Parts: sequence; structure tokens; C-alpha cells
Amino acid sequence: MSVQPTTNNNTSNVSNKISLAAGCYWGTEKFIVRDFQKRHPNSIQSAQVGFMNPTPMKRKSPPTYREVCSGVTGYVEVLDVTLADPSLMEELVRFFFMFHDPTTKNQQGNDRGTQYASAIFCLDDQQKSIALAVKAELQQAVSSGSVSSYHGNTVETGILMYTEFHPAHEAHQQYLAKNPSGYCNHFFRFRQWPNVALVESVFSDQDDHTVEKKPLEQKKKMWSVKKLLLSPSKKVFKTSTQIFSPCNLLLLTEVMTPWRRNHCNQRRKGGV
Repeated sequence: MSVQPTTNNNTSNVSNKISLAAGCYWGTEKFIVRDFQKRHPNSIQSAQVGFMNPTPMKRKSPPTYREVCSGVTGYVEVLDVTLADPSLMEELVRFFFMFHDPTTKNQQGNDRGTQYASAIFCLDDQQKSIALAVKAELQQAVSSGSVSSYHGNTVETGILMYTEFHPAHEAHQQYLAKNPSGYCNHFFRFRQWPNVALVESVFSDQDDHTVEKKPLEQKKKMWSVKKLLLSPSKKVFKTSTQIFSPCNLLLLTEVMTPWRRNHCNQRRKGGV
């Protein structure tokens, strides 16, 4: 059964503040503050990197970066975000899943440890419902193969309640804005949220390299997925839908990994 879109029209009671953990916090800050606002200008009221522990802790002093990096404190690197418009909360949660890998538990790239966990710290039950629904929708997209750019098959992101936020030191605030060539292992895994119901129906029973063997109606059904994959900015690929299958188009248009599905380990002669 397909997970339905999580659209929530009643956002009058949802908090506009949330903490997002997606590995190294200054990369998370860069993608949220810069790239999310490219889609939704002036949508971020405030954003600050820091630390949060899933378990409420009583400390005499805030944790230091060095302590958190030890991996034994339980604290997670987070970006504490306040939206100007709480109705964008679902869009923010979806965007959060696009630029990091939520299937690698306590790891993002070469950064390993509980401090690099993927997690969403929610301030209220409505936020939590949104996060759980989006996570379930993403899991279905991963399971159906419509999102194949993650390393694993299970979305490990913790959906947790907000505890206490501890800001990081000033040198780490807006770090990549101050140091444009600084370390960042975040990148877009995909740029458009998958239409789970459509893609699942297209990919459910066939491999992309057997398209030629399908009846005409089945071929037409597969090519119709181009409406999902191709935005107006990708006109260059519109004439290629007679050549490339939907899964190949994902590789071309959404920087999908070539090491997943039946593209891997091919030995057939090339050429189109």
C-alpha cells in the first residue's frame, strides 16, 4: 500500500523551531541556510549549530566540541532552525533527507560516531507526526528503488523529542560561509521528492534493461514517468525518453549512484 503525501494544511499549532542532525553540523547549516532558502527565500528566521542529547542531561556546563567529538557523551551535532513560516515544516523535513544519507547509522561519509547520527528533534507532537510520515514515505521510496542513491536500505533517522540545545562556539557558526573551501561531505542525493505511488507502480515488476520486451502499453507506462523525473530546466533530456529508461534517467538527472540496481556489473556492448 502506498504512503500518501503527508500534506498537512493545519499548521496553526505546529512549532516553527526544530533541530536537525545530518552529520557534520556546518554542512547541514550550509544546505539549510543557503540551499533551502533558494527554494523558499527568507524562510529561515534563525539557524545556529550546536549539540543536543536525545536523553535530557543535567550539566554544570555546556558540552565542548572536543567532548562531543569523543563520541562518548551521547550528544549529537545539530542545526537548530527557526522557520519564518511554520507551514514550511514538512518541506524542510523533506529537504533534510535530500542532502545526507539517513541509511548509514551514526555515520556520514568518513565521519563516524554517535555525534554524526541522523536525527530530527521535534518540539511538539505535530512536528513528530510530520517527521514520521515523511520518513515512512522515504522508506517506501527506498524500498521500491525509486531512491537508490543511499548506501543502505533502511532509513535509520531517529525521530526524537527536543531536549536542550547547546550552541557551538562562535568559530563554528556559519563556518562554511566564512571558509568556503572548508570540509563538507554533504551533497544532494536527489533534488526532487519522489512520487512514491507513481514510481512504485512503474518499477514494481520490471528491470529497466528489459523495456524492449514489454508490450507497447507497458512501454508507454514506463516512459510516462518522465513527468516525475524531468523538470522544465531539464529540457535537454526530453528528447531522450525514447532512448533512456526511467531508472537511467534518474542516473542522468538526479546524480543517482551507478552502483545500485541493474546498472552495476553490466557486460553488454555499449552504444545507444
